[in-house]
Amino acid sequence: MSETAKPEFTPLDSGDYLIRLNRFSEAPTKNGKGVMISAGFEVVNGEQKGRLVFHNFLVEHTSEKAQEIGNQQLDNYLMAVGAGGLEGINNDRTLLEQWTDIPFTGVLSIEEPRSYTAADGTNKQSKARNVIKKFMKR
Repeated sequence: MSETAKPEFTPLDSGDYLIRLNRFSEAPTKNGKGVMISAGFEVVNGEQKGRLVFHNFLVEHTSEKAQEIGNQQLDNYLMAVGAGGLEGINNDRTLLEQWTDIPFTGVLSIEEPRSYTAADGTNKQSKARNVIKKFMKR
């Protein structure tokens, strides 16, 4: 049995896309210092229909600033899909399931590759990837 090479994905061009949250999970961060919602978004129309973009919402963290940014992004997502933000779901993230599959406009940009030190101490290079810069009602 031969191994199949993983397909190489290139980021979508920067711009506005109609996307929907189609999967998410909440789990502790790798370092155990917080809680993150890992989310997958799917482009729902046009030439790029079906393409995926991933985004992490850092919703609890020992860094107050990091936690603030993650919760603001989640609040912006919930506003974009008509939930009324975190307040609209009474700050109860278990209700997030009710707010999936609703198309909204995501403003995407490309985060360029960067060097980092892996857990084993080796230097690595990340791949270019899409980031959601803005969550807006469609």
